[in-house]
Amino acid sequence: MRLTRPGSATHVTDFDQRPIALRVVRRDKDALTVSVPGGSSLIPPGWYMVFATDRDGIPSRAAWVHVR
Repeated sequence: MRLTRPGSATHVTDFDQRPIALRVVRRDKDALTVSVPGGSSLIPPGWYMVFATDRDGIPSRAAWVHVR
């Protein structure tokens, strides 16, 4: 799973977008629980897109999540 902050490009440089790997810690029938790396400097509050990949590495459609 990956957490990706939406981009904020200026003059061909994107200062804000970075993928953050999430570790799945629990799987239920209709839900996943993930572990997010600590530190607000790595994941500042805001809106992010979250993607899951299948065994072939093909990503899902993004779901928007709000990190507080």
